[in-house]
Amino acid sequence: MLKDQVQAEAEKAAQAIRAAMLEFNRVTGFEMSVRAAWERDFRFNQAAGVYMNECDLRVSVETLKVESSA
Repeated sequence: MLKDQVQAEAEKAAQAIRAAMLEFNRVTGFEMSVRAAWERDFRFNQAAGVYMNECDLRVSVETLKVESSA
């Protein structure tokens, strides 16, 4: 099903993001937090006379801790 394919691709993307963030943390000394979530909105399209299901992926990145060797 399409939903299963989308979820599988999202999991692959999440794994790639985690790996990149771990490498970034290791190299820079920054500790980062990344959050992602689907936001859904049901809206009525007056012109078409139907309800639309809109989904957006929201991602936020936050610096938790910065260490300096100076």
